[in-house]
Amino acid sequence: MCLMPVDPVYGVHSGRYGSECTNDMRDCLKPLLTLLFSSRLYPILNQAADRLWSEQGRHAFFSEFWAWLWVHNGDHVYGILKVLGAILDSFKAPM
Repeated sequence: MCLMPVDPVYGVHSGRYGSECTNDMRDCLKPLLTLLFSSRLYPILNQAADRLWSEQGRHAFFSEFWAWLWVHNGDHVYGILKVLGAILDSFKAPM
């Protein structure tokens, strides 16, 4: 199942989501999210985690992190998109 938000603002699905999603990210988000939360082995993900959690603090439990991914606090920027933004910014930043 794709983990991209279904909010029509983003247009990341071609009218279908869930198991029928054709987005290229559908198979890689789950492993990335798990590694982001639990692993400190990958410099890019470490930088992304530091960017994300410097603002709000790290979640103590994976279930809290998972719930946060689907919240947008009225600004339509879901946690999952904040994660992707932090990962992309980490790729751009010098190591």
